[in-house]
Amino acid sequence: MKRRIYIAAMTVLASLILAISAFAHHSFDAEFDVYQPVSFDATITKVEWINPHVQIHVDADVDGKVVPWRIASWDPYLLRNAGLMRSKFVVGQRVNIAAYRAKDGSTVAYLRHIKFPDKQEFDLWIGGANGSTQQQK
Repeated sequence: MKRRIYIAAMTVLASLILAISAFAHHSFDAEFDVYQPVSFDATITKVEWINPHVQIHVDADVDGKVVPWRIASWDPYLLRNAGLMRSKFVVGQRVNIAAYRAKDGSTVAYLRHIKFPDKQEFDLWIGGANGSTQQQK
């Protein structure tokens, strides 16, 4: 009898752990808006090459002001498969970014396209809308 209770308790615990981790991840549409594209030149200040999303911190040139932004992207595995390695992101390097802004209007966005000083460009879009940085409602 104790064994059955133990197995039932472990099953419930495992289910809770899986449910919590499922809720921790969000969809693109929950946080970002394809109808709020942003594009700017920026200087990389920090890179967090982590799961579930790589985070690129930049100082963006927006209307003559320097504004700190956090740009989310794919996970490290998908970026590597797209040919974009961690070594490509150098602190102090200038890049051009096209992204979709967070729905809450904060200086957070999801990376759509990045262009490096060596003219290498990476289009990072996998569905939803038409992937254009010039969305129409």
